[in-house]
Amino acid sequence: MSKELTVFVIGEREFAIDSHAVCDVRDWAPAMTLPHRPRHIQSVIPVDGLVVPLIDMSLKLGLGRADPCKRHAVVLVRLGSRVIALLVDEVQPPIAVEPARLQPVAGPAPEKPLISGVVTLDERMICFVELNALSGNVESEAA
Repeated sequence: MSKELTVFVIGEREFAIDSHAVCDVRDWAPAMTLPHRPRHIQSVIPVDGLVVPLIDMSLKLGLGRADPCKRHAVVLVRLGSRVIALLVDEVQPPIAVEPARLQPVAGPAPEKPLISGVVTLDERMICFVELNALSGNVESEAA
């Protein structure tokens, strides 16, 4: 049975998350920044009456801080009872892949790796982002 992934781009690199966790994709709009926030929290945005952290995925993935503009997108993701927002350069159409195509990352893995594997499709290499690792990291750093 194939797994549906939502693909997003940062710079020239492609990343994917489980599409079942995606609530919505929106255009970026200026938002309120908070003082004394973790570096990768770009700002907070209102979503259905909730205040949701907007995570700079470029910075979180070690690719440098994003300078958000109208071309950026926000991916809203539900993780259990929480909603978080991911700031990305662009979102591509979802793809379906067989689980066997998700190859683990070689080498020693941290306890909760942010990138848990890579999907290869033709000439593309798409890194799979483990949302549970991201969520736990946001909670611990925001506390």
